[in-house]
Amino acid sequence: MNDLRRGLMKENGWTLEQVDDQDYYELNDLFSDHNPENMESLNNVLKRI
Repeated sequence: MNDLRRGLMKENGWTLEQVDDQDYYELNDLFSDHNPENMESLNNVLKRI
């Protein structure tokens, strides 16, 4: 399990099944375009892990 999935589970109280049901690849694309606003959001999630 990678950090983004772990962060979503912790941040939203999701189960692994809910994370799998979410469009995970769409989230990954959102954070991989190097948009500073998106990267800041990702960093905030990762800091809480």
